[in-house]
Amino acid sequence: MEIYGTKKPPAYDFSKISAPIALYYANNDGIIAVENEQTLISMVPNVANDYLVPYELFRHVDFIFAKDIIELVYNELMSVMEKY
Repeated sequence: MEIYGTKKPPAYDFSKISAPIALYYANNDGIIAVENEQTLISMVPNVANDYLVPYELFRHVDFIFAKDIIELVYNELMSVMEKY
């Protein structure tokens, strides 16, 4: 409240992002719906990669705890990181 003068901060101006952004999401996330992720992708100017995890039951917490995270996400993530 002290910084913005209201309880809610102003909307973030995604057009100011100049760094490449990689977005990783899942159909069963529970935190953000795939439809909202698609909206975010359309708002961010420098999407280097948008990756839908290829496992229907993958959830937000699985980004940390999934036993097969290397195959499902990390290999893809590392290939993107190597480009940048």
